[in-house]
Amino acid sequence: MLNNFDAVLCTAGEKESVLLENLLFSLNMSLPLFVVMGLGCVLTHKGFFTEDYVAHTTNLVYYILLPGKMFLDIATSDFGAAFDTRYVAVAVGGVVLQFALAWAAGWLLCPACRVPGQFRLSGHGAAAEHLWSLPCAQRNADPGAGDPPV
Repeated sequence: MLNNFDAVLCTAGEKESVLLENLLFSLNMSLPLFVVMGLGCVLTHKGFFTEDYVAHTTNLVYYILLPGKMFLDIATSDFGAAFDTRYVAVAVGGVVLQFALAWAAGWLLCPACRVPGQFRLSGHGAAAEHLWSLPCAQRNADPGAGDPPV
């Protein structure tokens, strides 16, 4: 199977076969997923599955079966054959370029962002602000309420 870099160098007839091969590969990978999802939706609407069963099965799949499957796939994979240095370099370069462009655009378009402490975009800072915003708002509304429990 030709990868996308090689498909650029192909003739018209070879390109059509590569595109058809990629389409069939995509359908073989995604169609069973959509069939199972549709079957589950139909069976749930028919009353075959209860909400309790769906909740327990979802927890089983997300917390036990998927991590186990990922562990087995990683343990049995050949990283030497699967690792493509060009692909990783292009992906990392693209992410770094997008980050740099977004940072530059934010720096130029948002003067308040230049003042330290005025603008934070981090998961920890955002989570801490949302975590304490409600108790702080309640304490400000009722001055005798005291500090929120920790």
